[in-house]
Amino acid sequence: MALIRSLRFLLLLGLACLLGGILMSLSANARLGDRIAPAEPKEPSTTGGVLAQEADNVEILRTRSGSPTLRMRASSSKSYTDGRLELSSVTFRLYGPDGQETVVEAPSASSTNLRESAAQAQTPPDAGREASLPDEGFGSWLLEGGVTVRGGGGFTLVTPRLEYHETLGEARTTDLVSFSRGTTRGTSLGMSYEVSSQVVQLRSDVRAEMPMGSMGLVSVRATSAVHDLKGRTFAMRDYGTSTERGETLSGARLVASFRDSGGIERLVGEEGFLLETQHAVQTSAPSSPLARLLALEGSRTMKGRRLAVEFTESSEPISIAISGDALLTAAGADPATTPSSIAARTLLFDLANGTVTRARAEGSVNLQGGSAAGDTGGFRMLSDLLDAAFDPNLGSLLNVEGEGAIHLTDQGMKSEGSRTFLDPNSDIVTLTGDEGRPASASWMGRRIQARQIEADRGRKTLSAKGGVRVSYEPQADAGAGQNPAQSVKPLPFFRTGETIYAMAGSLTFADQGRLARYRDRVRLWQADNRLEASEIDVNEGAGILEARGEVVSTFHQPPPANQAGVTNPSDEIITVAATTMKYERSSGRIVYSGRVLVTQGSLRVNSDSMVVTLAPDGGSADRMEATGSVTMRDRGREGHGDKLIGDPKTNTIRLMGTGREAVVQDESGQQVVRGVSLTMDRSGDRILVESEVGGRTWITLKPRQKGAPGVGSVPHD
Repeated sequence: MALIRSLRFLLLLGLACLLGGILMSLSANARLGDRIAPAEPKEPSTTGGVLAQEADNVEILRTRSGSPTLRMRASSSKSYTDGRLELSSVTFRLYGPDGQETVVEAPSASSTNLRESAAQAQTPPDAGREASLPDEGFGSWLLEGGVTVRGGGGFTLVTPRLEYHETLGEARTTDLVSFSRGTTRGTSLGMSYEVSSQVVQLRSDVRAEMPMGSMGLVSVRATSAVHDLKGRTFAMRDYGTSTERGETLSGARLVASFRDSGGIERLVGEEGFLLETQHAVQTSAPSSPLARLLALEGSRTMKGRRLAVEFTESSEPISIAISGDALLTAAGADPATTPSSIAARTLLFDLANGTVTRARAEGSVNLQGGSAAGDTGGFRMLSDLLDAAFDPNLGSLLNVEGEGAIHLTDQGMKSEGSRTFLDPNSDIVTLTGDEGRPASASWMGRRIQARQIEADRGRKTLSAKGGVRVSYEPQADAGAGQNPAQSVKPLPFFRTGETIYAMAGSLTFADQGRLARYRDRVRLWQADNRLEASEIDVNEGAGILEARGEVVSTFHQPPPANQAGVTNPSDEIITVAATTMKYERSSGRIVYSGRVLVTQGSLRVNSDSMVVTLAPDGGSADRMEATGSVTMRDRGREGHGDKLIGDPKTNTIRLMGTGREAVVQDESGQQVVRGVSLTMDRSGDRILVESEVGGRTWITLKPRQKGAPGVGSVPHD
């Protein structure tokens, strides 16, 4: 799995740098652009009046209550009898109420009638302002021949001609406006500038471009923009940006706020935005859904209703927030890999020195991991909160934690819990529950509950810890062909089609659930059949079960065919206690060893080991063979030998000696039966005695007499 070694050029930082750089360039000290060639100076018009006076090196000071102070300087002036004034090589210095200065320079300027110019303009003044205009139209100017405007904060622009309405304190043009700063250049069709409020409105078709390091040439377009010099904000409407290496950003409204020093402080996008990136950085194919989502190569798409970016005093982004149907989608370089995505009400990112240190998703979080060609299941996680931590030095993803109502699906597994932990380095997903509400999972037909559940996506294993509960329905042996009822079942005595339940301290599933390792006080049961031990390993594919430590195996044994009358139901339950147990489906046998004890009703058999041969359907015992220091007790009788063979179908027990005689006696010691082989018919209460010389005799056992001596009396020959 490929780790993320750097996120410096990930879409998050690209977003912050892209917008921050562009807006700083548009809103700070701009220089004259080269997109508009200044118009040739015009000779002042002399129509409409008789020349009254001419002067050189003219300075005029104009003040009026409620309007900016105007200080004019020109190399020459002409005044006419109709009140018009024409100036050459003119400089206007405009002072707002706070003393801020705006400088306007042009080859020529002439006073005009304000009402006539307003009627001719494409963007007339507001009705309220028009009502306050003086009747004589005094203070209306037309500047021509290539006008340059420099406002507070170093704002500069150039346009062929400009109208300045002195009473309104507003400059405007419908012509093309050009601006630039350093290597940044831009244009706008039409502009208005309110001197008192220091608000510049770029009316339409705003365009700009600038080189930005690894992103290449960055281009910006917007239908309009507003630059509040006094409030230190720059807003674009219906904007779109693109970089030479493939990033594009578009949206309805974008506002940048700047510090007193000129650096960007905050960036806010409203009414929806869309960011698309394409990274060509090559990485090995990541298997983790998180690595696929955040890896560098491939395309990324981010969108939401609102975007907010905070910057340090050095204009480095420190946080990014996307809210309102936030969505991040990542498609890898391999077209056969489906995209990964994360959706939430809010996506939050913390950055330090250009590197993501923390990422959070809040509210209806939906994380979906991409899947490569051939993958059988896709990763998906629903939660209330998702929190990811990154290495601040390398930018590599350390872990991801989720909280709230967790719903996870992955590779055929469905699970629920209260918290989850995802480790992209090991590709392990950990799910935990709360007190009284354990985590749960459903995988390959197994239903699992535990305090903690882990899914290793790389090894394709599932493990559970703490109060493990499992239930599933076993399937018939795949080799059973057309007659599964005649096959040996995956587990001894347990039937197919009926639910098996399990309890353990811990559990590990592998090989699509066919390998199971139960640990710490394990119990498996189905109806009357159960198996208990300290450890149990099940290999359903190979048909092997091994149990170790305080093994207790209980199974239901059907009554013998020759059983007459009603029997005690407990007589149909056989329990085997031992130190170890091993079952092999291929042989149809179970081997118990280490202090073996078998009980069935009144019958007790102790031995060193026992082998149980299963019936063809695997649901009951066909034969039971105990060896090594065998002791048998049944209905007041005790037997000793070296080997015992039980036949549950006929309800008979055969006790044998090796190098000695087998012995059966009653508790009183009055009845003692000896022989090389003693076969007890439990239904008929009799014994078939076989001697060394080959004789065979049936002996009917008598009931114990009242008051007779107990076991331990020396029997008489």
